[in-house]
Amino acid sequence: MKIFEIGTGYTSIPANKGAATEIVVENLSHALINRNHDVTVVDIADAGRLPTDLGIVEVPMPRGFSDTDAALGVKHKLKRVVYSIELARTLKRLLEKETDKVVLHFHNQYNAYFFYRLVPKRSRSKALVAYTNHSGAWNGDWEQIESTIRKKYFQEASAQKSADLVFALNKKTVENLIEHANVRPEAVVPIANGVDVATYHPISRREARLVSEKYFGAGTRYVFQCGSVCPNKGQLRSVKALEPLMKADASLCFGYAGGVVDRAYADEVVEYCRNAGIDGQVSYLGEKRPGAELAELYAASEGFVFPSEYEAFSVSLLEALSCGIPTIRNGSARVVSIAEPDEGLIDYHSDVGFTECLDKILSLPPSDWIELSKTARNAIVERYSWDKVARDYAAALSKSLERIN
Repeated sequence: MKIFEIGTGYTSIPANKGAATEIVVENLSHALINRNHDVTVVDIADAGRLPTDLGIVEVPMPRGFSDTDAALGVKHKLKRVVYSIELARTLKRLLEKETDKVVLHFHNQYNAYFFYRLVPKRSRSKALVAYTNHSGAWNGDWEQIESTIRKKYFQEASAQKSADLVFALNKKTVENLIEHANVRPEAVVPIANGVDVATYHPISRREARLVSEKYFGAGTRYVFQCGSVCPNKGQLRSVKALEPLMKADASLCFGYAGGVVDRAYADEVVEYCRNAGIDGQVSYLGEKRPGAELAELYAASEGFVFPSEYEAFSVSLLEALSCGIPTIRNGSARVVSIAEPDEGLIDYHSDVGFTECLDKILSLPPSDWIELSKTARNAIVERYSWDKVARDYAAALSKSLERIN
């Protein structure tokens, strides 16, 4: 099976920042290749691309739009449109060279929308078009999300109706696509995200102490959070939950990493910590490149917090649990449940409950913590390794190809 995995154009692949979709495209491509599929990545041109053994067809960009790290905003949206137009031209040229039907796997609404608008049907007929819906916006009750979908995701809705297959990362998205977006039921396939279990793995408590000392000082321990700094991710909620525990224990720290999406919110977090007198125990660690450095920050923590209000299927939850780190999640959020409490994923349902769950994890006897860590790691390896997820993707793609050939 010949597959073209389509990069979104946000940043190049391999990602040099915490770009979840690009991380998925890279890891899925490797896993499909390991299963003996012919995979090529089609991605934005980047003279500074990180080293990779993936085969990549670069999409050339006009001057002024070649920056692969443009901040979110008007220029970012315009760049997505320009990239999508150039991508459509590139895909048309690639399809014209093919004699057998190939798979085009899209991961972004702009990319797929312009493909259908700009590539003629004759060329499109040479491809099975698959689309993975990565947006958390679809994961909710229709009455609550309808306005957002119609205003911000109309391109995605249109592309998904046209696609041969739509992969959905949670039950609510499946339901909304079929019942409200008029996507054919037989075209919708539930799928999970995966995690690189070889990179995101547990470390010894001795190694963890050294990492904690490097980032926070001697004799410290810390709770970690990873994700874009914005109200949905809820770094301020984490700070407030940890505040009484940090005031009672000067060795306890909180570190959070991720790109700043909302500058005013990021400043609010800093200001709150200063006013509460805990700024010496709270550290913004910047945006970390996926891989070893980020993995050690997960693996050396005492616990991981995930107070997001909605997500499609969180990669950071998988990474934390793959590192064997007990994880506390907003139980009222629109987030996929990927593990049970005895597998390291603990839900809270109130602000007080958030603090109580943290206290419970931080107070575990070492032997109990280690046992919970092992159980968390084993559950993720068994259910969410990229090898298993790639097998599920390949099975659905192969079945669909057989049906339309």
